[in-house]
Amino acid sequence: MNFRFRPVAVKAVIHNVLNEELSGKQYSMEEANSWCKNISDSIKDKLKGEKYWFFPFKKFEVMKNTLK
Repeated sequence: MNFRFRPVAVKAVIHNVLNEELSGKQYSMEEANSWCKNISDSIKDKLKGEKYWFFPFKKFEVMKNTLK
């Protein structure tokens, strides 16, 4: 299987999740930690889901790093 990583498609998924999660919200220091965790988990779930199957190999790891 010839697999190439497609960063443009992944960026589109990230952009969509950010818009879904943060639209209509105003920054709150108390809620920022939970927003970061929810956003990173949503992105990971979508990238590993069937619709966005970017990681076709069983041993392919997804690393996430969130900074606030």
